[in-house]
Amino acid sequence: NILGKATVEHRVHLEKRRQPHFPLLSAVTMKTFVAILALVAAASALPVAKRQAGCASSCRFYLCDDACFMPFPVDTAVTSRICLDGVVVGHVDSTGEAYVTVGGMTVPISSWMPAGLEQAFSASFFKSFGIYEEDECEYSGIGHETVQANQAEYLSGACFSLPVRAYQIIDPDTCNVLDNFAPNDPLVDCVAFEICDLGGVLGTGASPSPEAMLL
Repeated sequence: NILGKATVEHRVHLEKRRQPHFPLLSAVTMKTFVAILALVAAASALPVAKRQAGCASSCRFYLCDDACFMPFPVDTAVTSRICLDGVVVGHVDSTGEAYVTVGGMTVPISSWMPAGLEQAFSASFFKSFGIYEEDECEYSGIGHETVQANQAEYLSGACFSLPVRAYQIIDPDTCNVLDNFAPNDPLVDCVAFEICDLGGVLGTGASPSPEAMLL
């Protein structure tokens, strides 16, 4: 079972993050080995802009189909599902406070107060929400709470990373949960993303300059 083998490798990765794990060819059939290589190669072939949104390169998770996304509507997933190389991520049960990186500085989003921001973002502003696709399996994407004051003007142009605290690995053929994981490294076990330019949508003509968004 390809997914079963990928899940085992995934667990080893969590326990021994700095020790690369390579399955012995003798332990699997040639057909399975080739299939695993094809799966990993296909994911790795995605442009960096899609895998990491051009930011937070340390994050292992990424959005399957989005380079950036429009943050509307609220309190629902507004992105494609969250992906991880080598396995199929089902529901993301818990996420932590998002981090924002601007001008080389990274801070929790609730501590981010760039010049002109009228109200700070809450620690739970970005979070995961369930997604049901055509195969009827439950996955997760990213959404956010209601935007307050002029917060929307500061969303585009920054790099965000959302820590993944608990998630499921599933079999996409049956939607059965194969395993549950609770990682604890917010700088690695996270999904990186950016918000598309909102200037025209907001009617402001442009988002604040990078200089204006600094702490």
